[in-house]
Amino acid sequence: MLTDIEGYRSSLSDAGAVGVGRSYDIVPISTHGGVFHPKVTVLTDSDNVVRAAIGSGNLTFGGWGYNTEVLDILIPGEDSRAYGDLAMFLEGVMALTGSGQRLEATRKPDLSQFVDACRRASLVSGSGSSRVLHTLFGPLDEQVAGMADELGGAVSLTVVSPFFSSHHGVERLAVALGCENVAVAVPPIAPSIFDFAGARRAGLEVTPVTCETFSDTRSLHAKVFDIACQKGRLLVSGSGNATTAALSGANVEAMVARIVDRSTSLGWRPSGTHEGAATGERSPDATSSPCIVAHFDGREIIGRVFGVPNPSGDWIAYLSSGTRKSAADIVAIGPSGSFRCAPPKDMDPITLSASAQVILERDDVEVRGWLMLEKLLDAIREKGPVARSVARMLSGSDTPADVAAVLEYLAQNPSSLIKAAERQEGGRVDRSSKRALPEISISADQIAPVSAFDMPSTWSGGRTSTAFDSLLDALVRHFANSIPGPTDDAGDDEDDGLDEAPAKKSTKTTPGKIGKRGQRIPVFLARKAFDNMFTMLKARPVGPERAPGLHVLFDMIIQIAPRSDQPEELTLDCLRRWMSLALGCRTGGEGVDGLDRAAAAIVTKWAMDDPENATGCHAALQRWFGRVLDEDIIRDLEPDPFGLDERRLAPDATEAGWHAAWTSVIPTTTPWFAANALYKALRNGEAIEIPREATADEIDILRRVASGDAKANRVVAMQTRPSKKINCPACHIALSAVQQARLVKHRLASCSNTFCNKVIVDLSF
Repeated sequence: MLTDIEGYRSSLSDAGAVGVGRSYDIVPISTHGGVFHPKVTVLTDSDNVVRAAIGSGNLTFGGWGYNTEVLDILIPGEDSRAYGDLAMFLEGVMALTGSGQRLEATRKPDLSQFVDACRRASLVSGSGSSRVLHTLFGPLDEQVAGMADELGGAVSLTVVSPFFSSHHGVERLAVALGCENVAVAVPPIAPSIFDFAGARRAGLEVTPVTCETFSDTRSLHAKVFDIACQKGRLLVSGSGNATTAALSGANVEAMVARIVDRSTSLGWRPSGTHEGAATGERSPDATSSPCIVAHFDGREIIGRVFGVPNPSGDWIAYLSSGTRKSAADIVAIGPSGSFRCAPPKDMDPITLSASAQVILERDDVEVRGWLMLEKLLDAIREKGPVARSVARMLSGSDTPADVAAVLEYLAQNPSSLIKAAERQEGGRVDRSSKRALPEISISADQIAPVSAFDMPSTWSGGRTSTAFDSLLDALVRHFANSIPGPTDDAGDDEDDGLDEAPAKKSTKTTPGKIGKRGQRIPVFLARKAFDNMFTMLKARPVGPERAPGLHVLFDMIIQIAPRSDQPEELTLDCLRRWMSLALGCRTGGEGVDGLDRAAAAIVTKWAMDDPENATGCHAALQRWFGRVLDEDIIRDLEPDPFGLDERRLAPDATEAGWHAAWTSVIPTTTPWFAANALYKALRNGEAIEIPREATADEIDILRRVASGDAKANRVVAMQTRPSKKINCPACHIALSAVQQARLVKHRLASCSNTFCNKVIVDLSF
């Protein structure tokens, strides 16, 4: 949205606005000698359909609600010539914007895609005679007079306008038209009422008139010049008031001129009065009220102060959004008003739910301005609605529909989030191999202020290629560092272990709470997204390179699965698959890493919910580390009740509950301990304890080996176990499916090969 800087100033009073700088971009424009005053809308879609509108209404509640306004819709074919004029107007805005030009903006606008759309519309065949008039290259009154001359000259002029330059604007237009029959509409209510008596004293006879269209109780803000000519009637409407600034071309204005039949009438009649109620609204003139124009490029806030005499010096910077206000740096501002600063460390602009304002304070002076989020706006231009949904997720104001939209995108593009996780190294410092993520550290005395008006960056209504990636990077960080709201059911979800620790239903019977705004995400959509990301990660070699993707997948499971319409089932299934996929992908070596802590939190939560599975949890951790847990690992791995992952997995658990569950897991005798003790006793000729899961034949062999009646090699140890097909470690023939299952579950099996017939004890991890 291109807007005059004065209109931008007036918008700053709406501190609770939601979309400014987040859903749409504002580019304030300063016009030398006047104001940037056109009201032009260009709408395009993916099928190259274009519609344009030119009118009198500002983008305010009054302009689109409670004022009397005029809006002219341009239709290709009927208004093809007007579309050609509009394309030239947009090209002119681009050409005339820059340092030392008629127009100045913080970022030079690139309107090429809208110019192209209007050019295409201008080529649609049609016989329409409408034109778009504007003041970029010449006065408005001369252009109107030229069209009237083509119709044989003006016979009468009727003016509808909320503002006048005394009588001078109306007089200027009447003189250009060579018309003495002049009338001005008198509405019941308007910002100002034409001074008929003053015009008469100046020698200009003006008749007061009215009509049904402009006689309601709303405040008049429409601008219409109704010009009857010898060969037709010219209706001109748009942004131009009957002021000298508008008609002379000092302001930038845009209007539509339509040639209609002479008999066409708006129903003008004598008003019977020269007076109406004036609201006293100020005309669109340049003022000196201070403001800030600022944008955030993802790292720093870059801006410029306007309307403050001698702004040089140190100012206190704040960022404000809704009811939140947080201090940033002390900002050094140069003579041009330009500045740069880092946002507050506790207030990331992209995560805010409402629009943000930059505030600078010095002594008793306060200056404000909207903060445009460059990366977010570029992402919206690049990806459209899904980018808006991601933005709402980042701010915590998302709906189930937003989450569904993001899941649908991730289902189609699973690699995008995984690549973002790799760029962000899991999204948290404790997951990064470098143990630190990039931080912003900028001081005003380190960076010389650069004029925002001289910056090379260009605002564009077109597409970018990396902005959405930056938004996904922020989403990864959000997933990693946020806790689900109290209406999500993260605390009621079930967790899972590895093969040795099969998941069991929680003993809790508390029903799941209703998700945000009482709605649920369709489970089939969540499964589709999760399935595709699991598949993509599984295709990668087992090892540390999977870690970033595993981190973001873990975060997504505990953030999103509980909001589905099958929260417990989906969370159980996804965490089970996550544990299996993460096995062998640790990055910590002999120490403890982020994946280790996540796995420990999952199995401890499981033991907390079902104490009978403490042994299975211990076995899961042994398999996870590939060894017996030593004292250092046990100490470092114990879940932190105040840790982020622990609070997300079990928000209602107490410190004592976590500690009790952990200490119930570690002392248990796992199947590995039993298998190892059995094999060691057989080798040392010690008394053995026969496993309960042993068959009659296995019991016979184990007892005979222990008594020395059979060779020791009748019992063989499996030191490593493959994850898929399992072969006998003695004869290397594949075990039957039944025996493979027994080995996995009980660490004891038999080889069915007649020539082998060994008892196998699984000592692997």
